[in-house]
Amino acid sequence: EIMSTNQNYDNTCINLNCLDEDYIIDIGNYKEKGFNFYFENLDEYESNNLNIFGSDSDVAYYTESLSIKKNKHYYGVDDELGPIFISCESDKNKKFQRTVIRTVEEDKRVLLTVASTDSAKLIKALNDQAPFITKYKLQRAEDINDVDISKELSNFENSGIIKNYKFGVLYCKNNQTNDCEMLNNESGSKYFYEFLDLISEKITLKKFKDFRGGLNIKDDSTGKYSYYTQYRGYEIMFHVSTLIPYKKGDLQQLNRKRHLGNDVVLLIFKEDFEDGEDNNNNSNNNNNNNNKINFLEVNSHFNHVFLII
Repeated sequence: EIMSTNQNYDNTCINLNCLDEDYIIDIGNYKEKGFNFYFENLDEYESNNLNIFGSDSDVAYYTESLSIKKNKHYYGVDDELGPIFISCESDKNKKFQRTVIRTVEEDKRVLLTVASTDSAKLIKALNDQAPFITKYKLQRAEDINDVDISKELSNFENSGIIKNYKFGVLYCKNNQTNDCEMLNNESGSKYFYEFLDLISEKITLKKFKDFRGGLNIKDDSTGKYSYYTQYRGYEIMFHVSTLIPYKKGDLQQLNRKRHLGNDVVLLIFKEDFEDGEDNNNNSNNNNNNNNKINFLEVNSHFNHVFLII
């Protein structure tokens, strides 16, 4: 068992093999804040068995961790802070109660350090660990007129979680420095497609059943093929520049730009050797480079994250 006496559990590290037991390690800066840790059988817990639990905003935390359990719900309104809605576990056999505090600004996740089903004790623990709650006069919320609160909260949570993503993939030949040059590459190298095979799967677009990322699945106007993957419940469609049809005479390649220019994340596969050369045998491979990519010349208001491969 690894326990922390600190009462701030905004981010929690949990051993994946004992989630049901709620063993936790606080990952705060305990040296500066003076947290006091108690360790027992620590040798059993190696760092590779630990993972961040419930810290990502696009994880259905309530749906996956609370909705199927016994919960108590509380609500209140403050003239300055606005409304609040709190859902917490109510299990006297557990040392910690998973809790979600919903306000206008955020959904805050807390582990209440209380083993009780009593509302007064739960609210006291809430006030101790999240002092701003003391401004609210909390009332118990219960199912009314066959409205299942847990189900409605799950629907509300899932409506704000994005599970589908579009990433652009741009092929960059040696000495190319701006997106206009890269978009005019009619095809990629074997290394480019080997990279795509590593991170995803080549799919046929026509009649594709899963997330299509804005690509046409009725005809070949956006290409015959693309690359797609699923990762931990998320779907990712890659907009591959060389697989979207090339239009001769169009210097901007607007058909390609229409997709890659609207992707927040853009992967740029950068070759440092000339066509036909093997990068393993190229003694003139110029890595200190006179062909650095100029991001100021990437003409898009939506590309924000650039990954250079």
